[in-house]
Amino acid sequence: MEKDVFRKIAQYRDLKESSAFTHVVSEGDTNEIILKKDENRTQLENLKSAIMSELDKKGIDKVRKNLVHALNKLLGVFDRSNTGFPLDRKQGMGIENYIYGKVYGVIRSAMKNGYSYYFPEFYQRVESDFDLLALHQLLLSFKNELETTNFKDFFELEACVETYLSRIKQLWEKENEAMVIHRH
Repeated sequence: MEKDVFRKIAQYRDLKESSAFTHVVSEGDTNEIILKKDENRTQLENLKSAIMSELDKKGIDKVRKNLVHALNKLLGVFDRSNTGFPLDRKQGMGIENYIYGKVYGVIRSAMKNGYSYYFPEFYQRVESDFDLLALHQLLLSFKNELETTNFKDFFELEACVETYLSRIKQLWEKENEAMVIHRH
């Protein structure tokens, strides 16, 4: 049953994303576009109702606890880097600030899978100029919000997660801009 509800959540997300682009990619008759949007809206509402009925308060709490566990593990990595070698901003890749992508991926995985998550290795360097303070504080804030908020349904929890993922992206973009400015 749990896998089934997360399959429905994935369908809901896919349909929601494809609905956002229906009017852009369709070149047919305007009435066709409106009918397709109405059909998608009905499917979205049906999926949302099914998800809300299948994922009760206990299920939402399990997902929330999974996210908190993932954040605790991330914060542990950050804390260990303060006492040992600092974290590598590229994470062994040629991509500047790839560490943000790894953090983003852990959170996305915890939310997508619901009761488990993928956790990669985080690489450290003898010398690193990566200042993890802003990201660390953001993750702490996220964890605190998850621990103190009583989410009424899955979609409220998902909105909270999306807000923090957006903030991580903003930090990532800001860091990338700083790297470009620093090189010039």
